[in-house]
Amino acid sequence: MAGSIGADIPVWDIADKFGDNTNLLVTNRDQGLDLASKLGRNKVVLMRGHGFSAVHAHLIGLITMSVYLPANARVLLDD
Repeated sequence: MAGSIGADIPVWDIADKFGDNTNLLVTNRDQGLDLASKLGRNKVVLMRGHGFSAVHAHLIGLITMSVYLPANARVLLDD
């Protein structure tokens, strides 16, 4: 089930552009655009200290990816 997530998973750190004094949430257009640029053509972007954001063409695919991403991460950590 990890194949749909993609080979490259970038990490977005809100502090890189907006400083350490944020609540780690995307709360304005500039932050959203910065997150989207980090996501690029990937399906998932990890958000430092906050989780991840995912995109998919279909709702079922997005739900599946969102369920299996944490499960696959746990498997990788156990290796």
